Amino acid sequence: MKGAGADVRAGLGWRVKRLAHCVAMRLFGSRRPVTADTPLEGAQEMRPRRVYDLSANEVRASIDRALRILQARQDAGGPCAHELQVVVQACPAGEHYARWRKERNRLMARSSKRWGTGSWPERLPSGDVGIVLLPYPAGRVGPALAAAKIAYQPVFLNGHAQTRAAVELLAMQAVRLWLHMTPDEDTLVLAPPVLEEFQRARVQRRWLLDCGVSSWPLPPPDGL
Repeated sequence: MKGAGADVRAGLGWRVKRLAHCVAMRLFGSRRPVTADTPLEGAQEMRPRRVYDLSANEVRASIDRALRILQARQDAGGPCAHELQVVVQACPAGEHYARWRKERNRLMARSSKRWGTGSWPERLPSGDVGIVLLPYPAGRVGPALAAAKIAYQPVFLNGHAQTRAAVELLAMQAVRLWLHMTPDEDTLVLAPPVLEEFQRARVQRRWLLDCGVSSWPLPPPDGL
């Protein structure tokens, strides 16, 4: 019994430390000073274990930090500024995922021969959701983007998500990964992301996903 009690105390201690870490990240972590030369976290953050270990507060803090680094680049007169509207699309596993994947491939190929869905899984595990982040020229969303081309590197990930909150967190993780993969020579000027939820390969719902941060330099798009 003594050993079991020690295990319980150890488990509680870990949870308290984890909670304290999340609070610190929320209050202080993302607000460390940054400059135009502050490095983003980079492509190494694509490691799946690291992605899914992050809490919602840690993801928000990381997004806020990336936005402030990009703003510092812009303030310093950084070259290659791109004004973008991020559209994040979510499609659940099932019979309609293959059609959605095929249509995303056509959409990407129309914008650049470098982009496509060849690296995406052909099927998703039951309960998973596929997430693709598509950066468009800033200004509009929805049907107004029918003829628009993707303006910057897309990113895809998938993960288990069966509630709206879980889908939003997965979408936020995609935003975070994409932001921190921005090349040093680029300056992104962004509007708050829009999340589109697909059913039967068609958009069923569309809503603003500000990720809980207020540091987006452009206003929300028209067309919501």
